[in-house]
Amino acid sequence: MSGEPDWPPPGWSQQDCDRMVGITYRNLCEQIAGGQVDDPTTALADLDRLWQGRSVYWMTPTLAMPDEDDWLTDREVAQWVGCRPASVRMWATRARQGGDGVIPVNGRYRWGDVQAYRQRMNQRRQGRTDG
Repeated sequence: MSGEPDWPPPGWSQQDCDRMVGITYRNLCEQIAGGQVDDPTTALADLDRLWQGRSVYWMTPTLAMPDEDDWLTDREVAQWVGCRPASVRMWATRARQGGDGVIPVNGRYRWGDVQAYRQRMNQRRQGRTDG
């Protein structure tokens, strides 16, 4: 798997992309368990770098969550919530057009507003509107 610039492939959903990430990590685990990998730590770091080079970060652990009042760029928000920066910018477009979304201030999104918006989205998906 090379770091080709065409990621994600045309027509792939977020679920397709996440599934591919999971499959690559599972394959690495199988190779490690089968004794096919001499240096598992380096192999894992290499796989992490490959996905991070494609702006996929959800699989790498982090110790500190943003504070509710932290202001993040669209890219940082996308890393934390597991989507593309373009999706985050679409939330702002929806909000500016009178829909539900998150409006950035000076190109940054308040983390607490992002969390509240995502909670509202999840409630709508579950068919609930109570908050």
